[in-house]
Amino acid sequence: MKRISSVLLLLLLIAAMPVFSAWSESAVALSGIENAGGDPRYDYLAGIVEGLLLFDLSRAPGIVLVNRSSIDDVLEEQRLALTGLTREEKSVQIGRLVGADVLIHGSYVFMGGDVLFSLTITDVESGSVRAVSERGATENTLHRLAEKSVAAINGGRISFTDPDSGRSILSFQDEKPGEILLYSNLVDAEIRVDGDFIGYTTGDSRVPFAITGISPGTHVVETDLGGDFGVVRLPEISFHNWSAKVQVSPGGRSVLRANERHFNSILYDLQQLFRLSETLYSDGKNEMSFRDDLSFTDRKGNSVAAAVSGEARFSESRGTLNVVYSYEGEEHSFSLDTAKPDSSIETEIGLSSLRLSIESRYTNSCSVSVYVDRTDVYQGLHREEGKQGAGVP
Repeated sequence: MKRISSVLLLLLLIAAMPVFSAWSESAVALSGIENAGGDPRYDYLAGIVEGLLLFDLSRAPGIVLVNRSSIDDVLEEQRLALTGLTREEKSVQIGRLVGADVLIHGSYVFMGGDVLFSLTITDVESGSVRAVSERGATENTLHRLAEKSVAAINGGRISFTDPDSGRSILSFQDEKPGEILLYSNLVDAEIRVDGDFIGYTTGDSRVPFAITGISPGTHVVETDLGGDFGVVRLPEISFHNWSAKVQVSPGGRSVLRANERHFNSILYDLQQLFRLSETLYSDGKNEMSFRDDLSFTDRKGNSVAAAVSGEARFSESRGTLNVVYSYEGEEHSFSLDTAKPDSSIETEIGLSSLRLSIESRYTNSCSVSVYVDRTDVYQGLHREEGKQGAGVP
């Protein structure tokens, strides 16, 4: 009878022992929690996730947490040394530097009504990586994530969930509206936010239009003053309303400056590759030379190599102009002389045109001009092709 009682007592003692007692301790470091979705409205979740995970892991037998300040110090000191490493390599390196056996890195993405939480768990010695995830929006979601983490680290089974921990962690969200200040030179251009009309531009570049009551998050702001104003997308040269994506933080202020212009003004600048207009004098500056690279990208996205060089002289009431124009590796030479009947040239080469002239109306001076333009761009092109809506893809 005594023998049976002894056996029963031994079995009871074994049953009462924690299942973790056989585990060797693992030093675990949490390197950070990342808002992978990028929406600043949910940045606050990082602190909640980190706090709950550390609390749960600190209660798990067989796990010893590395001091967070030690991790931050290492990350700051080794910032340059860690550059260029993959995430797995970086995790192993950080783990070794802080004396951790396991390094955990977390991220989360807001999915509408709930959040997807993910952890990568790196074994520092072997470099092997395991991933665990949990989707939800309550404290128990994070408790379950911690349970999976413990299982991944040492195979242990432990419960952190609590019937009283069903509160939503999204309820702490700061939804205080923000503000956008829009500066624009245009007078009475329509302003739209996410496609909805909200007012007109002031036309004063120093007085913004204040867009108030904007919900935190990403928004698209657009201006529209008809078919002649906006922005040009390069290199294809397509015409669009000015627009911009802006991130509005809770209670924050974002500032935008619209750079819309008349399309003909933009086209004029794009069209001109080279402009030279000079006057030479017999009793002053009587010679000059020039050289410039005129390479550009055509509307199909192809690079076009072009360059111009030349010299002009005026002496004894006679002016001469010699120009060499290189286009896609082929050189074209032109010579003009005021003593000859034809002192001007207009020609097209590829997607460019040249206008050269030297003119002497007075015996003591001559005028020299060299113009090189693109022929695939010209004023009025926007009226032929039309505007294609907002400039934000």
